[in-house]
Amino acid sequence: MQRGETLNSDPDERTRRIESLAGQVLEYLSRHPHAMDDLHGIAAWWLEEQRARTLESDVLEALELLVQRGQARRRVQADGQVYFSASPGGAVSDPPHGQ
Repeated sequence: MQRGETLNSDPDERTRRIESLAGQVLEYLSRHPHAMDDLHGIAAWWLEEQRARTLESDVLEALELLVQRGQARRRVQADGQVYFSASPGGAVSDPPHGQ
């Protein structure tokens, strides 16, 4: 089993979970537009309601989805640490429908 996979790895369920996480990140960024944190901080603090159940690999996939959409950006520091924040001009207040 790969990291981040569950025993019942239904692709549709995973897609819904990733979309939900992406929506939660966008909601947080709409309330805190200057927020910036690394993957661990986002999984642990931004997604409080899901904290006990959220796998960092799912959060990373949701963050990468937001980066792809231009709604968040990724910054790699000199030490290799990766941080995510709202994308300048990105539609932070417009999460995907159904969120």
